[in-house]
Amino acid sequence: MYKYIDQFPFHLKNGLSTIMTTPPSETKITNIVIAGMGGSGIGAEFTRKWIEKDCIIPLHIVKDYNIPAFVNKHTLFIASSYSGNTEETLEAVEQAEKSGAFMAVITSGGQLMNKAKMNQWAFVQLPDNIPAPRAALGYSVTAQIRLIQSFGLLKNNMTRQIRDAVSSIIYWKEEIQHQAQIIAGKIAGKISAIYTSSDLEPVGLRFRQQIAENGKSLAWHHVLPEMNHNELVGWTSFNPNLVAIFIRSSDESKRLQMRMNITEDIISQYAGNQIEIWPKGKGLIGESLYLVHLLDWISYYIAEIQGVDVMEIDVINYLKESLQYTLSGRATKVA
Repeated sequence: MYKYIDQFPFHLKNGLSTIMTTPPSETKITNIVIAGMGGSGIGAEFTRKWIEKDCIIPLHIVKDYNIPAFVNKHTLFIASSYSGNTEETLEAVEQAEKSGAFMAVITSGGQLMNKAKMNQWAFVQLPDNIPAPRAALGYSVTAQIRLIQSFGLLKNNMTRQIRDAVSSIIYWKEEIQHQAQIIAGKIAGKISAIYTSSDLEPVGLRFRQQIAENGKSLAWHHVLPEMNHNELVGWTSFNPNLVAIFIRSSDESKRLQMRMNITEDIISQYAGNQIEIWPKGKGLIGESLYLVHLLDWISYYIAEIQGVDVMEIDVINYLKESLQYTLSGRATKVA
């Protein structure tokens, strides 16, 4: 995993030039749906947040077997599955195809790529030499942005912002890793409570997932100001095993900045440790990608400190193997 975290900025850069096949369409697109699970689905969270103020049509994310009833011939339906064999995504694709949606696929192969080629769908083929979907985020998120841009649905050129972010990450590379090692030492062996602004929620979600998969540890995340209306009340007693992590942004509004500061003051009385993380980079995309790289390194060093295998996902494999048999004992493909 070290290699793939280290290569993240180059995955972003290469993802901007990966071959994309988009058959011509005169259909007017009125909504976007992205289906994907786990490491193949996290890119959609970033895409939705990044285009929120730039795209004039709504984007919905599916992390399940079923698609929303509004999917029709005016829907751009993007299926993201690194393996191309993800059970839930394949089922969603079948439903979207029957609904007449304009289909697009992001994958390295498998059943999904076969369907895309057979049906002449739009597709972006990812490199097939990455050992885990979560390590392919740089490719999947750029593919989603490029697909949406190719339909003229964005007012601004976001690929330029991604390139700027790549340069920033490379420039700060040594500092990022040094900071990650220090922070990992404060988090390892603890349960992390991760707090972000709404704009940076995909970052918090990604960090929680990476702590679980890479670090084999539990965490939760929430966003401000929403958590000020509920979860804040749950902080009532000191717990030395809890670490509160506040992921901040230079673009916070004055009111949000005040809420963050006051919330930190309150929680500092009850958390065993408290950490504030500020990104470098410009704008939402620049800050988000800088933070992804930093937090991925933190999850890697947590695993190293705790002496666990960062790549091991035995329990997920066990779940998939168990699902291969229906109640009748008939085998079914799960990947």
